[in-house]
Amino acid sequence: MGFSLRAAFLVLVLMAGPLGADTFRSYESPDTPEVLRWKLVALLDRLDRNNYGYEPETLGFSYAYYNLFSSPFSYNLYAGTVSAKQPVTVLRLEGNTGDVYTLSHVFRQEKLVQFEDPTAPGDQQMRYAPLDEKYHSIGQPLNWVAPWLGVLHSSYNSPRLTSGQTVFRFSMYLGLDAVLVWAAGRNWFRDKWDGQKYAGNIAAALFVPRLVGAVQSFNQVRGHNRLVEMKYTFPVQ
Repeated sequence: MGFSLRAAFLVLVLMAGPLGADTFRSYESPDTPEVLRWKLVALLDRLDRNNYGYEPETLGFSYAYYNLFSSPFSYNLYAGTVSAKQPVTVLRLEGNTGDVYTLSHVFRQEKLVQFEDPTAPGDQQMRYAPLDEKYHSIGQPLNWVAPWLGVLHSSYNSPRLTSGQTVFRFSMYLGLDAVLVWAAGRNWFRDKWDGQKYAGNIAAALFVPRLVGAVQSFNQVRGHNRLVEMKYTFPVQ
């Protein structure tokens, strides 16, 4: 029992992901730092109300905000001027790759930053469209059957997971299920594999990634639907 509990805890730690940012982007803003601050707070109050906090460690910027644990988004926002000689307001966005991409387009549509879409081929203008709503009643059952199916539901036609994130999470859940079935079916490496004899071990082990996947799926769909409610548009694939 002690080994299985330690294994379950290790799974939770590994699946929680890195605490630091996966990627970042920096943009120039047409506003002064104080005007930008007022606009950022107003946006966060609409997009992520009661789910963000003020960060006292600003890394040399004028101010910083970050997502709370209750937020469906992942971000750290830093803003300020580059230097007294170059009074250009810079907004730095850190977070997981999908949310950096998502919030970048939100900032563009709110006119908080000067934004050039790096995915636009040459002078061809990208076509943007609103998002379709997603449903927990679909995502959660898929997750409990197989977490990688929940990943596909969260990722489909959503900017919140990049292709790389989708492949990584899909592969991680699929591979983890295989490893857990193999290990639990051997009574945590103490016996030969016997799926019938150790069915209880297997069921208990598979519960862990499904629990983590349920939380991830809930937050992915919740954040996606918030973007739908606020009528933001994104590049059409």
